[in-house]
Formats: sequence, C-alpha cells, structure tokens
Amino acid sequence: MLGLAADVTDEDQVEAAVGAIERELRPVELFVSNAGILIAEPLEQTAPDAWQRLIDVNLTGAYLCARRILPGMRAAHSAKLRSATDWIVSCSPTAQCFAR
Repeated sequence: MLGLAADVTDEDQVEAAVGAIERELRPVELFVSNAGILIAEPLEQTAPDAWQRLIDVNLTGAYLCARRILPGMRAAHSAKLRSATDWIVSCSPTAQCFAR
C-alpha cells in the first residue's frame, strides 16, 4: 500500500504522484477519478473564481491524471478509467478512447 497526497489541478504534483506509484508499485491498471468539489450556493451567487476552481478540480484534475496515466495503461494493454460522476472511458492500444 502507498499513501500519497497531490493537488490534481497541479500538473507537476500529478506527475510526481503517478511517478511514485509506478516506481513503488507498478503501472496503474485502473484509474478512478474521484476528486471533486461542490459549490453549495445558487449559480447566480457563485463568484467566477469559485466556478473556475470547480472546473479546475472536477474536470481539469481528471484530465491531467488520465493524460499522465493513459500511456502506461496503453502499453500494458489495460486501460480502464472510471469517474465518480458515473461515466467510464475505455481505451485500447489500437483504438481511440470513448466514453459512455
């Protein structure tokens, strides 16, 4: 077991965390995107910087992690990415990624 902390909105921290996982354990075989924040206020009261933080964590964070992890998954012929928002992305070494 390996415990790590990383800010998923920071590409350097994502790189360091995934690199540590690959060095200490092995390449990632399953990725579950579970980082996320919620703005608990009406949209019209949400400040633009709070909205941008939500986008950075919930969307860009998942993108940065998947982008870093996918090459190793493709090389191992095993790519399964799961999002806590209930969509899944599957990739094969010879095919494009798809979501459903």
